[in-house]
Amino acid sequence: MPNTRDDTFARFKLNLIAEKTMNADEVETPLGISVPRSVGMREHCFLFIDNENSEAGQKPADRANRTVNMKEAIATKEKWASATEFMLSCLGYAVGLGNIWRFPYLCGRNGGAAFLIIFIIIIIIGGIPMAYLELGMGQYSSLGPHKLFHSLCPLFSGLGYVMVTTSFLISLYYNVVLSWAIYYFVVSFSSELPWMHCDNPWNTEACLDDALYKYCIREGHLYWKGRCVNQTEILSDDADAFMRFINSSVRTNPADEFYQQVTLLIAISAYSYDPFFLLYSRRVLRISDGIDRLGSLNWQLALTLLAAWVLVFGILIRGVKSMGKVVYFLATVPYILLIALLVRGLLLPNSSEGLKFFLVPDFSRLADSSVWGDAAIQVFFSMSIGAGGLSTLASYNRVNNNILRDTMVITLGNIVTSILSGLVVFSILGYIAGEFNVSVASVADSGPGLLFIAYPYALAGLPVSQLWSCMFFFAVILMALDTQIVQVEVVITAIVDHWPRLRDPWPKVATVAAVCSTLYLLGLPMVTQGGPYVLNLLDTFAGGWPLLLQCLVEVLLVAYVYGLKRYAKLYRVMLGDAPSKFWKLLGYPISKYYEISWGFTTPLSLLGVLIFNFLSYSITTYGSYVYPVWAEVIGWIIAFGSCSPVVIVAVYKLIKIISLDSTIDAKARIRQQLKETDIWHQNFKMDVKLAELEKHDASHVAN
Repeated sequence: MPNTRDDTFARFKLNLIAEKTMNADEVETPLGISVPRSVGMREHCFLFIDNENSEAGQKPADRANRTVNMKEAIATKEKWASATEFMLSCLGYAVGLGNIWRFPYLCGRNGGAAFLIIFIIIIIIGGIPMAYLELGMGQYSSLGPHKLFHSLCPLFSGLGYVMVTTSFLISLYYNVVLSWAIYYFVVSFSSELPWMHCDNPWNTEACLDDALYKYCIREGHLYWKGRCVNQTEILSDDADAFMRFINSSVRTNPADEFYQQVTLLIAISAYSYDPFFLLYSRRVLRISDGIDRLGSLNWQLALTLLAAWVLVFGILIRGVKSMGKVVYFLATVPYILLIALLVRGLLLPNSSEGLKFFLVPDFSRLADSSVWGDAAIQVFFSMSIGAGGLSTLASYNRVNNNILRDTMVITLGNIVTSILSGLVVFSILGYIAGEFNVSVASVADSGPGLLFIAYPYALAGLPVSQLWSCMFFFAVILMALDTQIVQVEVVITAIVDHWPRLRDPWPKVATVAAVCSTLYLLGLPMVTQGGPYVLNLLDTFAGGWPLLLQCLVEVLLVAYVYGLKRYAKLYRVMLGDAPSKFWKLLGYPISKYYEISWGFTTPLSLLGVLIFNFLSYSITTYGSYVYPVWAEVIGWIIAFGSCSPVVIVAVYKLIKIISLDSTIDAKARIRQQLKETDIWHQNFKMDVKLAELEKHDASHVAN
């Protein structure tokens, strides 16, 4: 059970809210916080500025009521049952589908091990510092993003709303991909995998069952429509179509056509699509010919999407109480399954060619700016930085939890998972390339094509193919679900932080149900025939460069508005002295490495990646489909719209201050809007006093 700190401690915390004077056995630290004299580790503090009443144009009674409500919300907020639950939740959130379907492709395309070196360098420059920064903010304040930034710097409170909006949009389409994986998982229980052969009703003339094709040739027959035939049968069927098949360079495998005809519901000529895209689009997504034609609803995917949201609801229904237990399974089982798949992949013929493509370094690529750009984007996306997930998870921590340890686990887990996924993927791709007698580069793909075309096709050729297929898609489901539940939790935490009464059991159930139901209904257009175009547009403009921009604003706000030195001291306040020389070597609780990173290297890296992104920008495409101008405009509206609350809230507050006060008063209030409020320190104040009470109770029991 999560640490709810029993009734005695809960009542004590609520009483702290009403305290007006300090007790005789307490001292006031430089933070202005009332701290027991015996708490020596809390002495590294600095000037505390009370800004809780700085909101312009508000009645004193309203301000007081809101402050008391917020303090009560912090006091009653549930906590993780153990540090392990928090650590696994962070690891599961940071390690997702991007590690499976994007990193291996980028590594192979950009110089193999050379790309891995750049990837690790950028993790050190930007990934570790940003993860440590976000975990620190959440743990110190015990607030979700939208309340966190309001208490840290009221003028820029819009950044919190941006993060919540981003998590909302990403979770909207992320669960659609999860629904595809659920669909494949269910179909894998069939007596025969439907993507093994070309004799299904949905297959086209271009479908080529490679094993059967070779058998037909050996037996002196011709291959046509998934079976061995003689010349007479072809003449009586469709000789012209057979000649198109013989003369066309386009070939699709059964897995391609299942994806296209069943999942995507596509209805376009078989000779107009890339081989490793056709099946997935036609069978699974049943895609239309453009975003302007959504077409009919794919009822199979509508059901699996519903199943995906029911899973999310079931995990989050009791908040971190249920989530903390589920992550033991979600965050560990995928590694067991990936290792099993790696062992099987290494035993396949020609797997070594795939591993060479993945691992052999091309050091000439180290001087290529595009490789550095790809690596930087992958670091920030794969570590899930900037969307508020890490700070939300950390807000359920005790204030002295070792977040440096958690940062290192997230980082190492991300690197290990990326490498492990690459080994699994390219051992399989080497096998596929050998089967088709083509280069590994020609079959290497990223995104859904890798998960739902190349892998199913390769697994279908293995003994007991249903078992391997079930294992693979079960691993995909777990990794996607682990990331998804945190993204939805960001939205839910924002709601219950704003209305603390919703934390009660039944209101919390209703809140989770309302959020999941809303996201399900909004996601239904993405399981129509034109849905994949909508999903790709959202992925490009909601989950793309806006995340980098949010990270840039976040680190600049901490470094140059709140102040590097002041923020660094928070870590000494929270964590105290290093427990060992090893942790001190890693920079516990804070070191110049983090201060330099937050102040210079990380902002410059983010700015460089953003500039690279804009300079290399090209119009959005989905396969060979080019989005119309109006869809591109909608994409930019989504991108700038999700980021706009930062500017809108700041401008609104400035206008309100200027319109209500004289010039002198306005300047003073603007300065106050750039300073933290009392709520920012409230969690720390209560946690220190509670620790002293627990210590006193323990000594009393011992006596």
